Amino acid sequence: MKWLFPFIWLYFLLVPQVDQAQSIINNLNEAIQQAPIAQNYLNRAYYYFANSYFKKAIRDMDTLLVLQEDNTAALLLRGKAKLALEDYSGAINDFNRVIYYQPDSGAAYYQRGIVRKRNEDAVGACEDFKKAVALGESATKISSDCR
Repeated sequence: MKWLFPFIWLYFLLVPQVDQAQSIINNLNEAIQQAPIAQNYLNRAYYYFANSYFKKAIRDMDTLLVLQEDNTAALLLRGKAKLALEDYSGAINDFNRVIYYQPDSGAAYYQRGIVRKRNEDAVGACEDFKKAVALGESATKISSDCR
């Protein structure tokens, strides 16, 4: 039992964060129950994504996209979540839809470039990265292979 003493601080550090996280999710759930609108699903999905609950974020984005199929913020976030789960074809599809609805989305080109690079499509990745920079994305994020 002596070995536990040095780690007791960890308990006091983590328990309030767990309680706070549960409080946040309860508030987000309540907002959706009171008003099941796109913005409330988007808010909860951002929370899930930020905390690496990618499948839950995708589920919320799926629901949101039934309400608003052209919501580019939802498509971009869902694509990023799919990318994190290594669902590259799903991520590409979402980024393509963002580009369709919002052709000046540098973020969508950048994210699609990441997927293409992971799929070993260096030419396609560089095209997307260069387009992203032309649309205002930071050049420092671009692969050195494309400069």
